[in-house]
Amino acid sequence: MPEKYARNVRIGQMIQFKTEGDSKSYSGKVYAFEPRIDEGTRMMTVRASLPNPGGLIAGSFVSINYDMGKEENAFMVPTESVVPVLKGQKIFVVRNGLVEEIPVEIGIRTPDKVQVIGNLKEGDQVLISGLLAVKAGAPVKTKMAGK
Repeated sequence: MPEKYARNVRIGQMIQFKTEGDSKSYSGKVYAFEPRIDEGTRMMTVRASLPNPGGLIAGSFVSINYDMGKEENAFMVPTESVVPVLKGQKIFVVRNGLVEEIPVEIGIRTPDKVQVIGNLKEGDQVLISGLLAVKAGAPVKTKMAGK
């Protein structure tokens, strides 16, 4: 479990997972977790158990779904819209025809999207191209991606 989610882990929480190459979903219950973060990976070990219905092999690679709760002002944006900066990350949004720079924290990821937590509003247009040339306060005309 990434360090940033360590405070959300509780004994008794349910997890869902799938093994590589299997579409069947399995459920388990968290029974223990390490009380420290691994210095090299910045990860915490979480252990869950379940009765083996057959076919599961110890040590197999799995993809886990773990409910980390609800985060206010969090949105999923395309990964290419997030710009790394010295003290974190930022995104650019368009509000009233002008570019605004928004510092964000990164949350969960999917292959093509990332959760950003910051001063975002529903309906904000997130810039995904021209990010190296854009400046806060600049007027822009936008078009929808893929059109």
